[in-house]
Amino acid sequence: MSLLSLISEGERRYICGGIDCGLRSDGRSCDDYQLISVERDVTHNCDGSAHIRCGHNDVLVGIKLEMESVQQLQDWDQCGRIDFSADMTANASPVFEGRHGEDITNILVNLFSESIPQCLDLKSLVVVPNKHFWVIHIDIVVLECGSLPSLIDSAAIAVKSALFDTKIPKVSPILGDDNDFVVSDDEFESTRLDVSSVPLFVTLTRISGRYVVDVTREEEEAGVASISFAINSTEGIVYVKKLKSGSLHPEPIQQIHQSVQKVGNTLNESLMSKLSTDSLNKGKISFSFN
Repeated sequence: MSLLSLISEGERRYICGGIDCGLRSDGRSCDDYQLISVERDVTHNCDGSAHIRCGHNDVLVGIKLEMESVQQLQDWDQCGRIDFSADMTANASPVFEGRHGEDITNILVNLFSESIPQCLDLKSLVVVPNKHFWVIHIDIVVLECGSLPSLIDSAAIAVKSALFDTKIPKVSPILGDDNDFVVSDDEFESTRLDVSSVPLFVTLTRISGRYVVDVTREEEEAGVASISFAINSTEGIVYVKKLKSGSLHPEPIQQIHQSVQKVGNTLNESLMSKLSTDSLNKGKISFSFN
């Protein structure tokens, strides 16, 4: 996917020269994120929600639960299901109008669909074995987009925060009727999903000879290509995807393996610590790695 040309050749050289020295125009080092602000329970008609701001990225995630019946037992995987959808508002960025916006939302859906479900215990979503199960619908709305690499990381934080906020209602069978049940509307009888193994994304962009996290739109334009790593706290790197058409040499990627895993672990630990501390008052949390 190609963006409109945003920078001149002089600006490109300036950005690359700074990156070669380990400096960026906003004062961050190559492995620093901007301040991350997360709010939970922001949409009351959802079963879970979160709103994140990081730099010029602004993402809202809403989660709805739906009970579904098993239609063909032989085709059922004996577990629940997660469905992703994404949309970009018209004012998210003029650069990503029309087809560009569709390309970005498709990338988000594909990345998360291929990485997150395999890290969740989907069998816990079974309500009545061989009959009923929960489907988790995750809707991602991009309100503002700084750059594609930084948006991926921000959206992943929003998804994990919204999953943490999601409550699974208690389901009680009706005596004498194996096919019927009652779904409790009591919030205190609900259970939370275990999201400790849900991965976060660390997306690196190759600029000159170095790899940079949380790039701005101008830095993305100066970069050659990007690569996204999905990292959780139990297995480390669980998924890798290259973005854009530029070439990446395998040797430097192997060299940054440990550093990107360290950044991902720090990101996961900081988010889970903040979410757990804030689980009672559901307020806004902020953290950074500067």
